[in-house]
Amino acid sequence: FTDRDLKVRRDALERIWDAFERLKTIEPGRDKKASLTSLLQKAISDVDLRNEIDKEMQLLTGVGNNFMIRHTEVGKKPITKSEEVDYFFQRMFNLVRLLLKGTGRGG
Repeated sequence: FTDRDLKVRRDALERIWDAFERLKTIEPGRDKKASLTSLLQKAISDVDLRNEIDKEMQLLTGVGNNFMIRHTEVGKKPITKSEEVDYFFQRMFNLVRLLLKGTGRGG
């Protein structure tokens, strides 16, 4: 992610987004929603904070669905500026770290 080459940094953004998508299903559950609920309950004990993090996850899922982060598809908007890549990487990194540490998986 710290590479000066924007392409390398966009690849890092794609990888952290992939990690986020995988993390949403890391806990056992009958479906993705149940797995996500379990993850949030394990990671964040305060209900109000958990609700805010859930909203953040929904927002970031929407970003991933609407912008060219993980897939190059017609109709998705590319993220082309270095500062945009930085913003979304940092935002996603902090969320993934919070969830991993909160469930005893992060270093």
